[in-house]
Amino acid sequence: MNNYVAIYDGIGEKFDQAISKASEREVEVNTFFHMLGDVNNKRVLDLACGHGFFARQMIERGADEVVGVDISSEMIKLAINDSLDVPNLQYHVHDVALMPHLGSFDLVSAVWLLCYADSEETLVQMLVNIHNSLLPGGRLIAYTSNPDFRLGICNFTRYGLTILSEEPIEGGFSCDAQFVTEPPVPFHFYRLSREVYERAIRRAGFSHFEWVVPMIPQKHLDEFGEAYWYDFQRNCDQVGLVCQK
Repeated sequence: MNNYVAIYDGIGEKFDQAISKASEREVEVNTFFHMLGDVNNKRVLDLACGHGFFARQMIERGADEVVGVDISSEMIKLAINDSLDVPNLQYHVHDVALMPHLGSFDLVSAVWLLCYADSEETLVQMLVNIHNSLLPGGRLIAYTSNPDFRLGICNFTRYGLTILSEEPIEGGFSCDAQFVTEPPVPFHFYRLSREVYERAIRRAGFSHFEWVVPMIPQKHLDEFGEAYWYDFQRNCDQVGLVCQK
């Protein structure tokens, strides 16, 4: 995971530019908060928090406390700077697969975290740490790379990112991609299989899990039209995942 420290330290403020201009971003946000549900009076651990967008949103929506964690110190600096006036919000720099116990939480959120697991064992390490961070009955709300995506059907450029290449690895694919910005912002991720995910979830001790199809807001269907979203709906590169302790 150390390679990601350099990558995201280097991206810094470009990351916000990259995601804010992608049409898939509103789908991601809409789906995430649908899965998350009511956060009023909840304690939330926000993993791969980046510059703190979701952490701040959850405080605004009534969470008692949010603890953000990211592997990139530069991302955490941005998050702290953008959250100076936000109460009950703190940030830490950790690799989730190796992070110490930070407390017990009602919810753990992980938007674009699990896709950085390069093997089933790394994924299990992440999920075990998440499971150990949850109170009984607590939930993990994740958004990750869709195991069912097939690059041979279509790419994802019109929605905000281009997958440049993918190489088979045990249990999935190792992928190089770039955000559609000027200049493009490169990154690397892993698309592990559905079987690997589900086996890792069970190994980590979760009692129940559910895959969630990304939900395109009606205003975006109206704005861009059904034809624009055709490839997104038939070969989506992202998916929601809810796991319960």
